[in-house]
Amino acid sequence: MEKKVEKKETALFLPQLVALGLIASVLAAASQAVNQPAQLSAHVNQEIHVSVNPGVSAGELPVYGQLSDFSFTERNGKSFGANELKQHPWIADFIYTSCTTECPLMSAEMARLQKSLPEQTPVKLVSFTVDPEVDTPARLAEYAERFQAKSEVWKFLTGPREKLYALAQKGFHLPAQAMDVAPQKHHESGHEDSTHDKTASVPKENPFLHSQKFVLVDQDLQIRGYYDSTRPEELERLLKTDLPRLLKKP
Repeated sequence: MEKKVEKKETALFLPQLVALGLIASVLAAASQAVNQPAQLSAHVNQEIHVSVNPGVSAGELPVYGQLSDFSFTERNGKSFGANELKQHPWIADFIYTSCTTECPLMSAEMARLQKSLPEQTPVKLVSFTVDPEVDTPARLAEYAERFQAKSEVWKFLTGPREKLYALAQKGFHLPAQAMDVAPQKHHESGHEDSTHDKTASVPKENPFLHSQKFVLVDQDLQIRGYYDSTRPEELERLLKTDLPRLLKKP
């Protein structure tokens, strides 16, 4: 009789044990998914080398736009622009030297790209400032030195604000906007002054809106790819897949 009772109790608890096992499996899978971003971040500093794959065609990359001619001032004080970049694949970004948040991270990734390129590479790296009033050639030179930017590979450009912003917005189709505007003012009646921009709560440490993306441009000034500088897998695709296609282009 006691054995029958034990078997009955075991039968009653069996579904609960199965359910508990399924819950444990789900929790383990969820834990692994949560840990994936950390695992990806661990690969950010891994060095990636560019190699040309003869089986890949440049025509496989889409064309997102065509850049017009432009010319700005490089950190050495000389003019530099579209004429010097033609016949070279290049990677562009928009930064400013007083930025303390995303810009140093972007420049650190750009430095890693520079290190990954082979010697005597035709590839150029180009960083445009969105704060040209502050980022003079001398200041850009100091910033470039911080990231060990090779003058023959990595260029830093400044110039008239309206031309830089037009290139970012209309050429690269990226946001570029100064956020250092005056706070809201009010009339005595309590209504907002319509002559002032309504952006009073902009943090002082981030006075400029700009993209964190790197942009791949081919030898004909055509935009061939956009890559989030915060995502290691996108930068790996840039270096291992897309850039070699342009290097193969005749």
